[in-house]
Amino acid sequence: MRLLLPRSARRRAGSARATWLAALGAAAAVGLDSSAFQDQEGSNVVVLRFGAPSRVVTEPGLHFKLPAPIDTLQRIDVRTHVLDPAPAEFLTLEQRNLEIAAFVAWRVKDPRVFLTSLRDRASADVRIEQVLQSAVNDVLTETPLADIVSVEDRERDLAQVATEVSALVAESCEETGFGVEVLLVGFARVTFHRDD
Repeated sequence: MRLLLPRSARRRAGSARATWLAALGAAAAVGLDSSAFQDQEGSNVVVLRFGAPSRVVTEPGLHFKLPAPIDTLQRIDVRTHVLDPAPAEFLTLEQRNLEIAAFVAWRVKDPRVFLTSLRDRASADVRIEQVLQSAVNDVLTETPLADIVSVEDRERDLAQVATEVSALVAESCEETGFGVEVLLVGFARVTFHRDD
């Protein structure tokens, strides 16, 4: 036997059911909104689970994660960056003073390693600049001045010196585990101050 409720009770039950369905739909929308994210061209996203890297998203498009605070996101710019520090002074093999403006073109190779070792571009620039200055110093202290400023009677030219510095910077960044790839090291300007 079916129990019939008065019309007002049926209306209240229908209204309560509609309220629950609306609340459930709103909660699902909020959950979906906090779980969906988009990766864009030129960046990778590292998904952090409770603060530790769990996966790297490299393909552009719509992706999903667990809601915060379980999963959070860290975007990593994987485009080519150019580090152009202020000119610095270095000594050649003969202890002659040169002012060199060097630059480095680099990009993130491994977003997970980059995030754990350097964290962001500002930190990367500081560390890569230190490696660059050390490499220029190491190469120039064994380079005769004539190889840099002369056009005749030399063993190497400035381009070869820059290639040696580039190889040394790339090797140092690889060994220290920065998660970056050094694409190019060059000299924008070399100034020799003659002693009068």
